Amino acid sequence: MKFSKALKLLRIWRGEAIELLQNHPELGTFNVKEDFEISDEQYYLLYKNFSDWGECKVSTYNGYYNNEYNDIVPEEKYIRTQKKQIELGLILQCRDNGKYAPEYFGVLIGFFGDKIYYFDKEADFDIPKYQLVTFIVDDNDPNKALYVTDIDKYEIVSHEGNSFKRPDGLYCDLTEWNAMIRGIPFIGMSRHLSCLYFPAKQEHTDLYYEKVLNDTYIDAINLHYYSKALSFIPKLEVSDIKNKINSLKNYIDGFDYKKVIDSYRVIEDGYLQRRVGRDDHFNMTTTRTVETNDSYIKSLLPIGEEKSYYALNSYEENYNYVNEEATKEEKEVALKKYDRDEHLAFLLKEYIDGHYEVAQTLSEFDIRLKQIFNLEKFRSRVKALYFYQYYKSVVTRYNNNEPIH
Repeated sequence: MKFSKALKLLRIWRGEAIELLQNHPELGTFNVKEDFEISDEQYYLLYKNFSDWGECKVSTYNGYYNNEYNDIVPEEKYIRTQKKQIELGLILQCRDNGKYAPEYFGVLIGFFGDKIYYFDKEADFDIPKYQLVTFIVDDNDPNKALYVTDIDKYEIVSHEGNSFKRPDGLYCDLTEWNAMIRGIPFIGMSRHLSCLYFPAKQEHTDLYYEKVLNDTYIDAINLHYYSKALSFIPKLEVSDIKNKINSLKNYIDGFDYKKVIDSYRVIEDGYLQRRVGRDDHFNMTTTRTVETNDSYIKSLLPIGEEKSYYALNSYEENYNYVNEEATKEEKEVALKKYDRDEHLAFLLKEYIDGHYEVAQTLSEFDIRLKQIFNLEKFRSRVKALYFYQYYKSVVTRYNNNEPIH
């Protein structure tokens, strides 16, 4: 038999098809020109339009050889996507209070502080306050959130390789569909488009809710992930500063500053650049370097690179040499400036400033994220930041812009 039929049935890459034939010669032989005229594209998706639904049939590669039909029969998975309004929210309350005071509800706030939502939960379901989450508004109750999910449970999926244009005009690629096969929540990221995908199982079909992210959504998600990355840096304690001082003292005691400064060089470099139809340029670069990562030593020397050029019509000789005079003068200035106590103070300040900048940045990210959700508006109307058994009434009155007592 020819292999082209099985190739199209399995919708696999050309290279993988060849490898499969090499491992399973019982499937027959193939003719390169006849069987592989298709290009190296992904043959994973088949779509049918049904109003706002899109359906795709995806091979999972778990195909098997059927002797009766003399063909490959793949296992297939059906995935449907629907443009459902997936929203971002900040948790206001979602606590596990233990067995003596269990809570079976939570409350979150949506963008711009215009609405708050309640949601049902298990007693031991706990998400920290002000954690970013996704949710879907209940079709039967505009004040109720469904599928509340911590944003940290989403995987980031980047586009790899060629993309397919779907009937709805969006693009997807193999990595996104592999995530759908696994049935996980994920964020599909690309340079041109980012989408949220949330799985909601149905009896015979894997259903995915899908939302194209606008700039506000992307800003909120980015702020969250930037904060999370910085949060792994521990806060600075007094004991940390004490240990750092001892460490720096030992470092400076063994530091041969004269040897390090002696590695300083001022290098002059010049070369002719031919420019067809325009004036030729003679490019000149002065590079100052020192063989150390010590920031204090670098502060004593004019480290860096300076570039300049001039147009010329005559011939110039290229050059590259160490400017001994400038090197010597700048070394001598650095040696006179060096101070051991200042060296210690400089590096200690650098250490403390680094932690302070992290703390400041975290605070700025936190403020910006809360501004997106307009928590000040919420606090101006809801004085008590804890919801009790009348939470549904508070949520309804807030959303209807009614007085809250």
